[in-house]
Amino acid sequence: MPTIQEEAPEIWFQEKNLVLLKGIAHDGFQSKNSAVDRGDHLTSASDNPFESASAADMAVLARQLNEKLDLFAQRLSEEKKKLFFGYPSYETLRYRSQKTSATIAVLEAKVRRYSESIKRMQEHIRFLRQAGSLQAKNISQQAAALGEATHRSLHDVLTGLPNRQLFEEHLLLAKASSKRTGAYCAVLFLDLDKFKIINDTYGHTAGDALLVEVATRLRACVRESDTVARFGGDEFAVLVPALSVSAQTALSNANTLAEKVRRSLAAAFRIRLIGHGKALPEIICTISASIGGVLFHGADKSPHDLIQIADSMMYFAKRDGGDRVNIRG
Repeated sequence: MPTIQEEAPEIWFQEKNLVLLKGIAHDGFQSKNSAVDRGDHLTSASDNPFESASAADMAVLARQLNEKLDLFAQRLSEEKKKLFFGYPSYETLRYRSQKTSATIAVLEAKVRRYSESIKRMQEHIRFLRQAGSLQAKNISQQAAALGEATHRSLHDVLTGLPNRQLFEEHLLLAKASSKRTGAYCAVLFLDLDKFKIINDTYGHTAGDALLVEVATRLRACVRESDTVARFGGDEFAVLVPALSVSAQTALSNANTLAEKVRRSLAAAFRIRLIGHGKALPEIICTISASIGGVLFHGADKSPHDLIQIADSMMYFAKRDGGDRVNIRG
């Protein structure tokens, strides 16, 4: 532990002077008394500062000096107490410094741990986001695949038209609507005349291209609320809902639409084929269509029965030479 001389050199120096002053006062007082007792006389004032003073005066001076020195000693003592007790010592300051350093080290360690925890949490969140993104992507892909599979199951692969299953579902909805509103609807069934000749002459590729063109023309002839479907081969069907609440008007409208379809399909087709990456010569061909149909009102007949009736009426049109319309009211 450091001494007072090392920690407070001013106080140590004043204490040393105090002791020296007390010694001087005591020696001067003693020498004066001794001289008086022996009857000696000092030769000059410079030899003894107390020569002119009497013994009584010397005693008073000595007492006053001692009182002042005692007061000064008391003040020095208080300064020492303040130094060693009122203020922290060197050891205390060093201990506090070490403790503060240890506390800072602990806090720094905690900060490092918290930083590592935050980093791990951020990595975990990043992983979850990536996993969530992948999962969402997988779900989207699965939904898209499911939607595509559902679409394929309800549509014709070649032409993209609804197939028979979807056509019958739409027919059920039209029957329910007809029963509610009282409007007549129609089912048209058509078969292409001379299609087999085109298929045999130019090949199945040309036949498929012709069927795609037929589907395009059928879509152009009907309303957005109508349904055009391909049942297979060269057989197509058209559902025409809400023709009219009047049977006569509905039959007239159905015949008008069927004639529009017949004339559209009777026009020449220009088919462009591509073989081995090169365009082949254009094929120009002409076909016709036999169209049968039936009106229905309400829900008295099933979809299957209505399609069968329309198919039968189409057969009668083809039997009579084809390229004609035959609708039963």
